[in-house]
Amino acid sequence: MFYKISKELNIFAAPLIVNNLFSVVIATIMSSIIGNISPEAIVSAGIIDGLMYTLLGVLGVGTLSFNIYASRVRESNPTEFKDYFKSILILNGCIGLVFVVIIFVGAHFLLENIYLFSGNQLFTGSLYAQIVSLKVFFNMLIFAMSNQIKVNKKTNEILKIGVITSIFQVVISLFLVTNIFNEEYKILGVGIAATLSMLLSVISYVFILRKDIRILKNIRSSKKKFLFIKSMPLFGQELLEGSVMEVLLTVFLNRLGIIYASYLVCVNIINISLTPMFMYCNAIVVLVGERLVSKQKKELELIPRVSILFIISIYFFSSVIIYTFRHFVLSFFTNDMTVLLSAESILLFAIVVSMARPFFEVYKYCLQSFGNEKQVLMITFLVNLCVLLVMSTLNYFGMLNIHNALLIVASNYLILYYLFKRLYLFNIGKLCIN
Repeated sequence: MFYKISKELNIFAAPLIVNNLFSVVIATIMSSIIGNISPEAIVSAGIIDGLMYTLLGVLGVGTLSFNIYASRVRESNPTEFKDYFKSILILNGCIGLVFVVIIFVGAHFLLENIYLFSGNQLFTGSLYAQIVSLKVFFNMLIFAMSNQIKVNKKTNEILKIGVITSIFQVVISLFLVTNIFNEEYKILGVGIAATLSMLLSVISYVFILRKDIRILKNIRSSKKKFLFIKSMPLFGQELLEGSVMEVLLTVFLNRLGIIYASYLVCVNIINISLTPMFMYCNAIVVLVGERLVSKQKKELELIPRVSILFIISIYFFSSVIIYTFRHFVLSFFTNDMTVLLSAESILLFAIVVSMARPFFEVYKYCLQSFGNEKQVLMITFLVNLCVLLVMSTLNYFGMLNIHNALLIVASNYLILYYLFKRLYLFNIGKLCIN
C-alpha cells in the first residue's frame, strides 16, 4: 500500500515540480531582461506583476473546489464529471473577464493615485497593465483546463506546455525588446510576450483537451453556483494565510530594518525548497477524493503520512545544499553586504522553523478534500487571532524579535496541524462507520 501510494503521488507531482522549477529559471531570465531596460521598468513591472500574481493566487485557489468534487465522480459518474468541467470553465472565464475589465479601466487611476506614478512612467505603466490584464482571463481558463488534466492524472502534459510556452515567451520578449520597441517602451514588448505566451498555453490546452471540450456541447453546466459557493471559504483561506499574515508580519517586523530585509531574502530561498509541497498537495486532493468515494480507510490515513515524508525529505536535502552554499545562493537575491551577512546568520534558524509548514499544509488539503473548507477557515482564523494577540503583546512590551516571531509562526502551523489531523482522522472514522 505504501509503494502504491508513493508511486501515485510521485507520478502526479514530479512533472509539476519540474515545471515549477523550470518556471523559476524562466522568471529569472525575464527579470534580467526587464532589469536591463531601466529602473522605472523594474519598478513598473515589479508592482504590476506583483499585483497580478496576488490576484491570480486568490482567484486561482477557487479552482481547487473543482479538484475536490470532480475527483469524487470521475469514474463513478462521467456525466456529472463533465458537468463539473463545463461549469468551472464558464465560471472561471466569467470571473477572468470581469477582472480584465476592472484592471483595464482602473489601471491608470491605481498607478497614479496609489503608487504615485507620473509622466511617461504612468503612461507606459498603464499600457503595460492593460496589456497583461488579458493574462487574468487566460490564466483562469488555464486553471480550469490544467485541473481537468490533474484530475485525469496526466500532469506530464502540463510540463510539456510549460516548457514550450516559457521558451516562446523568452524568445518573443528578446525579439520585441531588441528589434521593435525603444527606450522605456521596451517594457511593452515584455508585456506583449507574456500575454502571447498565455494565449499559446490556452491554445495548447484546448488542443490536448479537444475531445473533452467537444463533448461538452450537449452537457449542461449546473455546478457553477455550487463551485462558486464552495470556493468562498478557499478564497478566505488564501487571503488569511497570504495577505493578512504577510501584512501582520510586515507591521510587526518592519521596524527591525536590516533584520527584516534579511528575513525576506531567506524567505525567497526557503520558498524554493517548499515548492514541491504544493505539487504533492495537488496530488493529495485528487487521491483523497478518489479514496473518499470508496471509503478506503487505511489509504486515507496513509496518503498524508507518505506525502509529508516525501515533502520533508526533499525540503531537508535541498536545504542542506542551500545552507552549504549559502553565501553564493543568497548573493543572487541581494548585493548589499550588510543584508547578506545578516541573512546568513538567520538562514539556518529560518530553515528549521519553516519545516513546520508542510505538516499544516498537508492536513489542510486533506480536510478540504473532505469538504471541510468552512471548518478549516474558522479554525485557521481562531488560531491566527491567538497568534496576533501574542505578537501584539510581545510587540507592546518591546520583546518581539525575528527569532521569537518565527517561533510563534511555526507554533501557529504546528497547532493547526494537530487540530487538522485530529479532525481528519475523526472524519475518516465517521466515514467508515457510515
